[in-house]
Amino acid sequence: MYEVRCQSLVLRLDAQGRAVSLARRDGTYDFLASQRHPVGLWELGIIRPVCYDDPLPAIDFPSLNDFAGRTAMANRDEYLADLTLDSSALTPVIAGDEDGLSLTYTAPVPGGLATVTLRVTGGEDAEELRFTFGVHLPEDWAVKRAAFPRIRGFGDYAAPDDDALLYPENWGVLRRNPLADMTDFAGQYPGSVNWCQMMAWFHGAHGLYVGVLDPDSHFTGLDAQYVEGEHPAGWRHFWDVVMPPLPARAPLDARLSADPAMQLRVNHWPEMRHAWTCPYPVVLRGFTGDWFDAGHIHRAWATRQRWCRRGLLAERDDASVTLASLDLWFIRYAFPAWARESAPAWDFQRAMHKLLDFFGAPFGIHWYHWHDFSWHTHYPAHFPVQEGFVEVLDDLQSRGVVVMPYCQGRLLYRDRPTFATDRAHATVEAHGQPYLEKYTDQDDWPLALCPADRWARMQWWDTARTLWRHYGTDGVYFDQITAMGPSLCYHAGHGHPLGGGAWYWQGYDDALGAMAPMIAEDPDRFLSSELLSDAFMDRIDLYLSFVPPIEDYVPLHPAIYSGYTTVMGRSTPEAVMADPQLFVIEQGEQFLFGGQLGWMHDAILDHPEAAAFLRDLVRLRAQVRAILHFGIMQRPLEMTVSGAALALDLSPACCGKERPVALERPAVRNTVWQSPDGDFAVLLLNEATDARAVTLCLDDEMPAGAWLVLTAGSDAQQTVTIDGRVTLTVPALTAMALVSDL
Repeated sequence: MYEVRCQSLVLRLDAQGRAVSLARRDGTYDFLASQRHPVGLWELGIIRPVCYDDPLPAIDFPSLNDFAGRTAMANRDEYLADLTLDSSALTPVIAGDEDGLSLTYTAPVPGGLATVTLRVTGGEDAEELRFTFGVHLPEDWAVKRAAFPRIRGFGDYAAPDDDALLYPENWGVLRRNPLADMTDFAGQYPGSVNWCQMMAWFHGAHGLYVGVLDPDSHFTGLDAQYVEGEHPAGWRHFWDVVMPPLPARAPLDARLSADPAMQLRVNHWPEMRHAWTCPYPVVLRGFTGDWFDAGHIHRAWATRQRWCRRGLLAERDDASVTLASLDLWFIRYAFPAWARESAPAWDFQRAMHKLLDFFGAPFGIHWYHWHDFSWHTHYPAHFPVQEGFVEVLDDLQSRGVVVMPYCQGRLLYRDRPTFATDRAHATVEAHGQPYLEKYTDQDDWPLALCPADRWARMQWWDTARTLWRHYGTDGVYFDQITAMGPSLCYHAGHGHPLGGGAWYWQGYDDALGAMAPMIAEDPDRFLSSELLSDAFMDRIDLYLSFVPPIEDYVPLHPAIYSGYTTVMGRSTPEAVMADPQLFVIEQGEQFLFGGQLGWMHDAILDHPEAAAFLRDLVRLRAQVRAILHFGIMQRPLEMTVSGAALALDLSPACCGKERPVALERPAVRNTVWQSPDGDFAVLLLNEATDARAVTLCLDDEMPAGAWLVLTAGSDAQQTVTIDGRVTLTVPALTAMALVSDL
């Protein structure tokens, strides 16, 4: 048995280099409680080196009817390799020193030997265990992907209800009892389903933080997968066209004979090299606490990195003045997705006036079809504009509406007359085919442009230049840039290293950085993209959170990045608007998490209860807007809530998963925000259909005395005297705010 210790953890390996124990240093808990079938610490996919240039191979387009559902993606083969090496089948030479262990593996490959060295370091002065990795192959082989560390055995048969997995999908998901849920999470960075480089495992208050400390935004990923027995956890990603079927849910007790367990794995896609040393470590750290503590461990590292270099919003001279004054957003299509001709801008104008009349305050509008062509066709070109665009833009801005046109940031469509030559600017996988994607029945398998390609970057720059300098819009939104996981590319003509690495982020950084001088010309201008990937935070001013309406979300993103960036909007289908409870949960949670509200179309006016609640919530948010925009999220308060817990089965339409998610939590939730001046706001949301009494215990640094009580839907301002704790009643399906000073 071999052992590495740090201040918080003890890792034990067997003679084959497999993790058989990962315990708290104080001996209070072993995270590998279900360890029955240990696996090796790494896996490697290698390929014969490839390189493409013009002329490219002919594209093998699938039939438009080959894939069911709204979204389909093809030819994404980042996980495929010509040969796979698995440390589970190898016996390493293990050497130890005062800092840790070095494991050296050799494996025969055609033409020679592969040598892999994995090192685990700790020490009495180290808070964490650090994993580093290097590989050397014969020159006629190259690394395509690597996985390290890979550890199986998480999950506790004795008390599975105490288990939880935290991962950075959407705002942040805390999946409770992953063994019973058969959780299967995979996310690639930088992208929406893995917007930061961390996850955490919990058993009660015993926490394990997993962090990828990579300041240069290489192509990486996180996996957490349910497995049984010796069956391997497959290679997959969230956009797989054909998803492996999820096993049928069954009581955990009935599955114990199959030795279920959770496996955690960190994935890496380096540049195509025969010799590669990972330039960053992966760390494991034990701690006591919950999801907020895990977020703050990562915050301490992440806010010192490049993407936070602009500093806190409250301390910046270049932060958008416009974004600091917004509470509400709407989205508007100028025509249905299936239409081939757009309507004039006057229809859009009338819809916006109705919203202004009802809500009684300006808002932001995410204007999709401001151009004179249907759906996504012709992208990445975006002009000409609709009839009436200039007049309607001027009218809305004169009324205080913030206008942000939608632009495509990735895709190249086949209806372009120059498609045959333009396709050279798309990413090319190792098999020579481009990445193909399909979003609607009208899509014709567009290609994903390579962000390192100069021609592609110029399309985006020219669109932003025209919208800002010629038409005078407030914001410019580029779809998918911060949402989609990165692509491998083997096209030599794009000027980047072949394969993976950091070039994907760097290409977009160059494109967005070229727009920065235009933003600096006007304090009203800002740049936006979809979802929350932190690698782009020093370029993106506003993130569209979008996300499935409701899931087991926790505000992991503001726990890490509050004060540094601005987030708006939540996907709001009409089925949610029509259900008052679901709508309150969705938009109320957006309020709790500090996000700007809304991002639904004007059909909200067809649902009076939802529209009235949203209007009330907007007015409440406006009173605490400055704290939410400039402040820092603090730990939620300890709270007791009367009545039964909230219990809902969320349909796939609500949660975005392949099967329903069981949601169980207290009916009233709270978040705490502190302004740069030291003032506090405690936000409360009652998600139940009846009023609930709550007792809050204030933290020591929160002031005693009179606090202002604000309630959505009420113009009355009440005060309550608080000295350490307070009890109050939160009305049904309502949000409240307690403010220490205004």
